[in-house]
Amino acid sequence: EEAQFALDNLRETEAAGATFAYVAYDHEPVEIEGARANNLSSEQLTANARAFCEAIAAAGYAPMLYGNQRDLLRLAPELRAAYPVWLAEYDVEVPTAPLDFSIWQYTNAGTVPGIPTDVDLNVWLEPQK
Repeated sequence: EEAQFALDNLRETEAAGATFAYVAYDHEPVEIEGARANNLSSEQLTANARAFCEAIAAAGYAPMLYGNQRDLLRLAPELRAAYPVWLAEYDVEVPTAPLDFSIWQYTNAGTVPGIPTDVDLNVWLEPQK
């Protein structure tokens, strides 16, 4: 259901001229009473992430897993190994998460000229050859 929602929005946005390199699965608790995905077991969270990534890949997009250390470590290691990981870890000089990751989001309080609010800032880490 979540993957289909994402795909519908991707297609609508692509029709307006946008392109996407990756589509990330981002499981974050929400502050809504009774939110259906707030208290998932690690097994269910892994199953949900796998289903999302498989649906995204079947639609021709490259899936990715996004989260902070706590959330990403709840996912099964084999799932984290199957897809690129985008780690959010703020207020550190270097990442401390014991994870292999492709992107490091190092702040959610960055600034970009022309954008009046705080923005997330990331570093894409290319694999060494």
